Amino acid sequence: MGTLAIGVDVGGTHVLAVLMDPSGCIHARHEAKLAAEDRSSQQKIVAVIGSCIVQCWRHAREHLAERLPIG
Repeated sequence: MGTLAIGVDVGGTHVLAVLMDPSGCIHARHEAKLAAEDRSSQQKIVAVIGSCIVQCWRHAREHLAERLPIG
């Protein structure tokens, strides 16, 4: 398996982060809601994005490290 990538989708009400391989296979994902009061704060949106990425990576390290090239 080659390089892995984390993709992030920022929607109007949620943020989704996925860990995928070059073929598009998703190995881990984490989703968080964006509260209505947080949607107008760039700082809060960036914090939710960061949290989703970290949680997605943690899940992969804890549950998939044997089969994925995770350092």
